[in-house]
Amino acid sequence: MAMDSGDEETSFLLSDEGEAETRNKVKTVTDEKSYEQSFLQEQDFGAEREEENNSVSKVKRVKVLVLGQVLSLLLSSQGILSEYIVREGLNTPTFQSFLNYLLLLLIFFTILWRRGGIVDLLKTRGLQYFALAAVDVEANYVIVLAYRFTSLVSIQILDCFTIVFVMIMARGILKTHFAPFHYIGVSVCVLGMSGIITSDAINQASGNDTSIAWSLSTGNSSKQWQNPNEACLPSWKHFSCHSGFDSEETLWSENAKSKAYLGDSLVILSSFLYACSNIGQEYVVKERSAIEFLGMIGLFGSIISGMQTFLLERHQIIDADWNTALVLHLLGFSLSLVSLYMIVPVLLYMSSATVFNLSLLTSDVYTLLYSVFIFRYEFQWPYLISFAATWFGLLVYTATPEKKEVSTTQNHNQAIN
Repeated sequence: MAMDSGDEETSFLLSDEGEAETRNKVKTVTDEKSYEQSFLQEQDFGAEREEENNSVSKVKRVKVLVLGQVLSLLLSSQGILSEYIVREGLNTPTFQSFLNYLLLLLIFFTILWRRGGIVDLLKTRGLQYFALAAVDVEANYVIVLAYRFTSLVSIQILDCFTIVFVMIMARGILKTHFAPFHYIGVSVCVLGMSGIITSDAINQASGNDTSIAWSLSTGNSSKQWQNPNEACLPSWKHFSCHSGFDSEETLWSENAKSKAYLGDSLVILSSFLYACSNIGQEYVVKERSAIEFLGMIGLFGSIISGMQTFLLERHQIIDADWNTALVLHLLGFSLSLVSLYMIVPVLLYMSSATVFNLSLLTSDVYTLLYSVFIFRYEFQWPYLISFAATWFGLLVYTATPEKKEVSTTQNHNQAIN
């Protein structure tokens, strides 16, 4: 029987609908497979990227630890060179700092000058860098002054306040978040330092002190000081020359106690100033540039320390017996300190001021090792225990990256970009 035109049209429409439905099903299956493949590819890419980031993080961590120990070695080498300088009859710590700032000025301020725009930079940020340079110079001077009034053990203990101040300022100013492992790492490092402090305290109390710093301060090493009341002892930045208690004073006399209180206060003040300097430097290095910081700190540091040297140390410089050995030791000290100032921004850019200060805790151990070979100093086991504890604390601290808050403005800019 023949099919009429209406039935043919209906059949044609049904066949079209069937084909369309079939095509849609095929397309849906194809889309699902494509989505699944793309999802799996994204997962693989994400895993590869995470693995790559972990690899980069590990390399960065190793670099930070190595740079920290390079800085610690430079710090301890400055102590040895300072001893030689004092033995040559020159006790001018501010002048030694002035030479460092002068070298920074000649190197990095010259680079800034050649780039151009130095006048605008001085107008907009000159006052900030002047304040930062003043803090840096006076932090070194205040710790030198503190050594004249208090004991080495007190200084070693109170020096740890620098780490406390740095962490407080990093949280408040730089908006750094510290994880529990960071506090554990810092605690382990400080406990390691306490081993040396306890050993020094026991030796001093028994009158049989063999600590490296105490030996230097009393002229008790194999080669004697020209002036046994003068010595070079470690500060957070470098080793500083100072005068100790008067020989007629006992440690527990009323005069000595009053001096000790003043000295302890000065140590805490210097710790605060060092923390301000470190946090300011970390901010500048991460937000601006290391060359800008070093150039400007060289300029204003040279001015401030130069004026201070003229006012306080010009007579000692004029009266010094200038010979080849003294000049070479001064040159070595200055190059070592300049190298330290050049490496610190790299470490701060890769990590933080907290890691920088924790790394410097190992400098006492390196000073001991130098002295064993150079001055035939007696080896002390507590220093190795301290070294191991400090290293373990550093590993714990750097295992967890520090996190910083992102401001609303930064989030808005990131969204726009």
